[in-house]
Amino acid sequence: MLLLHVGIAVFIILILIMKFELNPAMTLIIASIYYGLAVGLGFEATVDAIGTGFGDMMASIGLPIGFGIMLGQLLAACGGIHSIANKLLDIFGEDKASFATAGTGFIGSIPVFYDVVYVIIIPIARSMSKLTGRTIALFVAALVSGALATHMLVPPTPGPLALAEMLEIDLGLMIGVGAVAGVLLVILSVYIYKIFFLDRGFFNPEKDLDHAAIEDMEEADDMRPEELPGFASSMLPILAPVLLILTGTVSEAVYGETPPFIHFISSSTIALLIGALLAYMVASSHLDKDAVNQALSKAMSSAGLVLLITGAGGSFAEMLDVSGVAEVIESTAEGFGINLILLAWLTAFLLRIAQGSGTVAILTAGGLMAPVIGGTDVSPIWVAMAIGTGGLCLGHVNDSGFWITTKLSGLTTRGGLKTYTVVTGIIGVLGLIIAFLGSLIIPI
Repeated sequence: MLLLHVGIAVFIILILIMKFELNPAMTLIIASIYYGLAVGLGFEATVDAIGTGFGDMMASIGLPIGFGIMLGQLLAACGGIHSIANKLLDIFGEDKASFATAGTGFIGSIPVFYDVVYVIIIPIARSMSKLTGRTIALFVAALVSGALATHMLVPPTPGPLALAEMLEIDLGLMIGVGAVAGVLLVILSVYIYKIFFLDRGFFNPEKDLDHAAIEDMEEADDMRPEELPGFASSMLPILAPVLLILTGTVSEAVYGETPPFIHFISSSTIALLIGALLAYMVASSHLDKDAVNQALSKAMSSAGLVLLITGAGGSFAEMLDVSGVAEVIESTAEGFGINLILLAWLTAFLLRIAQGSGTVAILTAGGLMAPVIGGTDVSPIWVAMAIGTGGLCLGHVNDSGFWITTKLSGLTTRGGLKTYTVVTGIIGVLGLIIAFLGSLIIPI
């Protein structure tokens, strides 16, 4: 009966989001209430579990998420992402301009949300398409793959950060494995899309481009490079927290313990606070005080909703945990011979295509899989990679990222399906393969 109620709870999440367009945070709490009462936890225990799950999640990652969003918004506002894009274009050159686009999205999406990165970088991608004479579809594919890879796999983006907490994965390990897997996914997906789709006439400019919209689009940002922050100063706020967090992981791996000071600076809260302060310094040197404060206000506005959704995901995960559903899922999977990596990927994938949000998909799937992992010999990091890539696979018309990508790129809906949907499908399948092989070859 527990699995039946899990299915009904997930169905409630899908219906409330898809049919009634209810806020995901409210939806997750409603599903948690249903599940707690339906499995017999009672009113008091249900409310306690909701509060405990939300509180534990916020205690672990609430401040890191807030500081990460501040960091990203400040860099976006002062032109730091543009500076990174310009440098990567210089490094790769016109022949590899698509990989420069992917690299910018990959780096930019570590601290910045996908939609913000896309809005900032797509004008540069459009200008590179004109400059090189190559189809915009190639640059859209590159930007989508780069930005989504880190958005779904690499902390401190909220989804992967929460997933690492749910599955009890060392944050440095999550960053390292997520980044390496992400690079592989970007390179492979761009090549596969180009060779097996674009080079075979899959994309039809006459039908897949919105020519009227393209004529009305603004030209790429005309800021001169010297008006932007330098490449090094733009990268520092992003790299500093990542390196600080990795310091703790390396110290633990090499010495078997982490000295108090290293533990302090490598904590996600302190590392991202330092990153946010560095971003504030960079932004303050290029923007007036009002503009900096406006960027911070926008960051706080975004953070509120993200924190609510993430905390609600923690409540749902706690409810599943206290009900003892782990043993049922584990025994059912064993009975049907379902591989845990495949089960994790399929769970996130089905949630993704059903309700659209990758973040909701990985939070829900993470909550379902977290209590199961402890009784198996499968490494949680590969389960996380499976969930992350399953949660981005085959994004389509119920995904806000699909419409941002389609409209800002001058694509028709058909063109969006041929770029965003196909590329996310390629990444998702490749991600499943990497997670499966990784669990067999590198049982971290």
